[in-house]
Amino acid sequence: MSTSHEPLLSILIPTLDSRRELLDGLVGELERQAEHQGASTDVEILLRRDDGSEPVGAKRNRLLAAASGRFVVFVDDDDRVGEQYVSRILEAIRSHPAADCISLRGEIRFRGRHPRPLIHSVRYHDWRHCAGRYLRPPCHITPIRRDIAREYAFAEVDRAEDMDWSLRISRAGALRNEVLLDDVLYFYQCRQRFITRWFLDVSQPLRHLLGLKSVNLLALHKRAKPRVDSAGPGS
Repeated sequence: MSTSHEPLLSILIPTLDSRRELLDGLVGELERQAEHQGASTDVEILLRRDDGSEPVGAKRNRLLAAASGRFVVFVDDDDRVGEQYVSRILEAIRSHPAADCISLRGEIRFRGRHPRPLIHSVRYHDWRHCAGRYLRPPCHITPIRRDIAREYAFAEVDRAEDMDWSLRISRAGALRNEVLLDDVLYFYQCRQRFITRWFLDVSQPLRHLLGLKSVNLLALHKRAKPRVDSAGPGS
């Protein structure tokens, strides 16, 4: 979607050739929402697609470099957005021009089942589970001011690059002025089995005691061979 002035929002989508059907549905929904709001020139949608040879972290960096919006946000091609996704984000940007980020509420599902609340906010400093809710600092699916987001490059790997990026921004204290939206606007599809995620959640206190915090996961993933079929953190 081309624009003749600085858009308010750049929506960035890393994807794979094999996911064309998913991508078409997602892009169609985002374009429909922007057009319905009469905001086609306020939103740009940028894609980076290949056969899987480029790590998803590298795709994210290329998309960030190409973005021209005041705020940038990633949407993963296998996730869904709520019907008011575009309108609520644009409303927040217009109403709070000094905001650093527009934090979202969402829902996470495990292989399409077991929905659980997902909340992103600067109040949280680690990716954790508490009382059935998934609590995280702002991350790639949070609209963040472009100038701030560009200060932090993604690790050019296929796993955990999103978590690493989120935690580095959080630990730097880069996001201070937050707008937190109450609407459930993002539907995150996790490919883990629910029982696997449940075990990781209940063992979290012990893993943290042993130093196995989420901030250390990237080092493990860098040593692992990337999978070609990965296009994002839903894996």
